[in-house]
Amino acid sequence: MDEIRIIDIVEKMRNYLLNRVPALEKRLLGFREHARERSVQEIKMLFLAVILGEDIESAPVKRKLKLLLDELDTGNKIPSERERRAQKIHFLQESISLYGKFSDAKICQIREHLETIDKLCTDEEKPIYSQLAGFHTGIEAVNYIRKNLPLLRGLKAYHFLTGLEYPLFVPDRHRQRLLSRLGFLQKVSTDAVHYQRIAEISEEIHRVSGETLNGLNLIFGLFSGAIKWGTKLTPLCVRKPRCFQCPLTNYCYYYHYVGESKEREAITIYGLKQLDTHETPREKMLRDGVGGMSNAELLAIILRTGTPEMSALDVGKILMKKFKTLDALSEASVKEISELPGIGEIKAVEIKAALELGKRLMSSGFSDLGTVTCSTDVYKLYQGKLSKAKQEMFYVLLLNTKNRIVKEVLVSKGSLDTSLIHPREVFKEAIRESSASVIFVHNHPSGDPQPSRDDIAITHRLYETGEIIGIRVIDHIIIGRKSYYSFADNGLLRSK
Repeated sequence: MDEIRIIDIVEKMRNYLLNRVPALEKRLLGFREHARERSVQEIKMLFLAVILGEDIESAPVKRKLKLLLDELDTGNKIPSERERRAQKIHFLQESISLYGKFSDAKICQIREHLETIDKLCTDEEKPIYSQLAGFHTGIEAVNYIRKNLPLLRGLKAYHFLTGLEYPLFVPDRHRQRLLSRLGFLQKVSTDAVHYQRIAEISEEIHRVSGETLNGLNLIFGLFSGAIKWGTKLTPLCVRKPRCFQCPLTNYCYYYHYVGESKEREAITIYGLKQLDTHETPREKMLRDGVGGMSNAELLAIILRTGTPEMSALDVGKILMKKFKTLDALSEASVKEISELPGIGEIKAVEIKAALELGKRLMSSGFSDLGTVTCSTDVYKLYQGKLSKAKQEMFYVLLLNTKNRIVKEVLVSKGSLDTSLIHPREVFKEAIRESSASVIFVHNHPSGDPQPSRDDIAITHRLYETGEIIGIRVIDHIIIGRKSYYSFADNGLLRSK
């Protein structure tokens, strides 16, 4: 297995969980310390919790389990539900729901197992913790528990051992599904050979990542939904995964191989009200500012609302997935944008308007700063406006004696040739405004800023005209897709 890939996967899962539930950090660090040995009563309560499928960490469940354990340990016959109703017995009110899951035969078996736990814990030669410490693999520990406590069949033995903080990775279907989607497993299965393979995989991830096996079991369990943690944490890799929120999409085979047409069916997207509060773009902006926000989050704020099936953030992510960059989105038509799910014509217009404001800010913001000092200043000023333009546009910038831009004049729009770029049209506004100097700016829709023969000829002609009428030509700059060309910088700003 690729070790860098393993480290990155574990780190991203860990960060996702800790960002939402910081208290998990203490729990994960606790696994690195020597496990606390439980008392006999705690081990018995853990056994009952596993049998019943209850959460031993819950205080109400602990109280019920203690009541149940007290009754089972007395050896008295537990009254049936009919007897309790007939005799109006209320002394086990809190644990009554737990009793309903047991038959008389099951109660006898449970009492026998509780006696076995007593013996395992009080064995002077090799008590249970010493016995477990002597095993080299988790599978050996699982087989030992199943042999002594037969009621702990299947995954119950794993859950019992992890409750004792024995270093083990539970191979339930949730964690298997996550391992499979990440490419560590080929399938989800319940046979013993498959469990052995999962044990080997978890050991390798533990070795490479440095995270404890108990820590990995918790991380994978919370991320896949095998373990619940209140309402603050939303598991991502569930049966219908929340891929738009998942930090592991770069490594996920499921995400990459579910067809584009099937992805909408395969991914359940939840509304903003169902996301964690700190996940909403508005809350994130108020808390952290705009610097760390993604393009999708900023688009979500513009969109404001999503659909019954999708949040505004999900729609923003769909936009970025479709168009890849903001440049491509700004070039898309209203019709192209409005065809995406969750976006109608009105929202498409709002997106186009916001992006146009950004372009105009780039174009106007520099002029407010004042003086042009070099060709790079002009490129920064016109990059947003001209680098993506579909046709050539020729501008004249009018400057005063301090090289401050006084006015911008669009001379032509279309093919650049001598018939359109006539010196009379170019210098007309410069003469009217009594400009001291001018800068010419035009773009190449091809993206290559290198000047053509016509570009050079026109520049020489305009330079000569400026010399005659007394208006200095400072530069002619050609804007390309990602770079620019300056006649002045390259020593070409002169007459023939």
